Amino acid sequence: MLDALVMSKITSLIPSTQINPAQAHHLEGLKLADPFYFKPEAVDLLIGVDLFACILRPSPVIKGPPGFPDAVDTM
Repeated sequence: MLDALVMSKITSLIPSTQINPAQAHHLEGLKLADPFYFKPEAVDLLIGVDLFACILRPSPVIKGPPGFPDAVDTM
């Protein structure tokens, strides 16, 4: 069973400031769910930890430098 809430706004824009993708070397070559991760945008979907755990793959987290997103391998 899946419970869902429809909301007009989940949070403020993410990321809070634009990221320079040329400096995100740790993300090069990865297939990203959001190809525009570097631009502040509204959040489309928020998944609970109960579902997030189901889509994780057993790969290490690729840590970014401070101010940059980390990469997590999901299905």
